[in-house]
Amino acid sequence: MSLITNILFNAYSLIILILISLQFSNNYSKESLRNKLFKSIVNFTMIMLIVDTLGRFDGHTGTIYVLLNHFGNFTIFLLNLVVPCLWLIYVCNEIYPKKNVRVLFKFLILINVLNILFLIISQFFGLLYYIDSENIYHRGPLFFVQTSIAIVIILLAAFLIIINRKKIENRYFFSLVFFAVPPFLCLIVQYYIYGISLVLNGIVLSLLFIFIRIQNTSIYTDYLTQINNRKRLDMFLEERIKGINKSNSFSAIMIDLNNFKIINDTYGHDIGDNVLKITAEILKSCINKEDFLARYGGDEFCIILNYSDKDKLNNTVKKITDSINDYNQSNKKPYKISLSMGYEIYNKNSGMTAEAFEKIIDKLMYKNKIETKK
Repeated sequence: MSLITNILFNAYSLIILILISLQFSNNYSKESLRNKLFKSIVNFTMIMLIVDTLGRFDGHTGTIYVLLNHFGNFTIFLLNLVVPCLWLIYVCNEIYPKKNVRVLFKFLILINVLNILFLIISQFFGLLYYIDSENIYHRGPLFFVQTSIAIVIILLAAFLIIINRKKIENRYFFSLVFFAVPPFLCLIVQYYIYGISLVLNGIVLSLLFIFIRIQNTSIYTDYLTQINNRKRLDMFLEERIKGINKSNSFSAIMIDLNNFKIINDTYGHDIGDNVLKITAEILKSCINKEDFLARYGGDEFCIILNYSDKDKLNNTVKKITDSINDYNQSNKKPYKISLSMGYEIYNKNSGMTAEAFEKIIDKLMYKNKIETKK
């Protein structure tokens, strides 16, 4: 690949990442670990695209070209394992969001430290690569070591995604698996065809896909509970009604936390936030994977169920009530979680709007709240 071609490929890739980074800075929470990891992958990839270009001055013997070639290649080999390692952490965080990834993080830091030591030793013996007197880059006899480690890390991430298929939402699964495909194919091409450098461009393609399919869903995710937000609920409900047919309807449950203001005022907002998170987790455990759960606003939640059978709807309501009672009995908290629920099956022949249907289940929920207080 010529220097000009390499610059053009990397420039286009860099522009894509800059646009993603700008969009990220303006619209996404900086506190989320998912967002921090994704932003780190984007930043390191941008740095590598720049230094990769600097390491492409093969055959240019001017002093500045020699320095750039040495600096670019050294830095690329220095950072080659960083993005695969960050991606593995990102995947583990998606699969095991409640587990601390600190141990894995330390292990991957160790791998990168060993890589740095290996790279330094290689400068004296040309193990990974060497640059001759004509300023031309050559692969070393152990070039495959670093490449193999990168492949193993990427494949490990893909393996974890596949074996934990049931823990990953359907909308995320394909995107996570797909991440490995472009860089992996480019890596194979680069390994067998000398002079081709497309791995970073493959990573950029994967990051763009991840940004569109996964990270972009953060716009529709409630930051506190990590479930769908009101905006996504309204869109989903409208789409569900538009797609309805004679043999397909759905049901919905509007849910309100009783005495939530008292919990907040008595025990503080941190406890109140935790109650909202716990409630979201309990509700999620009571529904099927294809059902839809959203935070409606404040202390209210809404569930869209993928069936129109009255008995199944009643069973889900009972399951939620029993799960809340089980939580209250097994957790000796100074407060009790209590819910009011309004629920109904959507009449597929009514032509009712999403807003009108929301008002119906909302009224039923408040009716239940009043009856509970009696």
